[in-house]
Amino acid sequence: MTVAEYEALPGYTPIRSLECCRRISRGVSQAYEDDPTYADRIASSLLGSIRGRFHTKEAKRRMSEGHQRSFREDPTLKGRLLQNFGGSVVALRYRVPNETESCLMRMLESGLPGKFKLNVDGSQSGLVASWGYKGTRSPDVVRIDGIKQVIFSNGNYWHRDEDEEKLVRGFSEVGIDCVVVWADYPEDIIVEWPRLVGRLEGGKE
Repeated sequence: MTVAEYEALPGYTPIRSLECCRRISRGVSQAYEDDPTYADRIASSLLGSIRGRFHTKEAKRRMSEGHQRSFREDPTLKGRLLQNFGGSVVALRYRVPNETESCLMRMLESGLPGKFKLNVDGSQSGLVASWGYKGTRSPDVVRIDGIKQVIFSNGNYWHRDEDEEKLVRGFSEVGIDCVVVWADYPEDIIVEWPRLVGRLEGGKE
């Protein structure tokens, strides 16, 4: 499928062009590489609106362990918490898919209609938990037609240090097929689509 064919799909309403998204992403990535203090300065400018109160490293560690334990005991908790955040920044991040996730979902609806649902808001976490998954990783897309399959849409910048094999193994141990798509831009999804659709339909990579 070409970019033009993708843009012709029903429901395609781009906020920015693919080229614009590419330039923005490259510009931000370059800023992080050129200036090691860039991330800290951005975070400092948002103090109060995002970070809230300060905590010691030990307090943060205990809070993190407590949250992870709660999520393991109740896999639906994360989704319910996010829904209760209302208009906060965190809720906005998880409720609204990014451009790449939106592209992936439109491609799935076009090629495999009615078989997948977005899970960026945690709405399908209960289904994944019912399959026996007790981990803390939340997939971006979940298959809903009876086949135990999940999809992660990972960008190289934010997820480059992640262990894909460990991620996939965590799901496969309970019989869930975990598919990881590496895509920095929406057009990467388009390029990967022939391989991806074959993988989702049971073909090998």
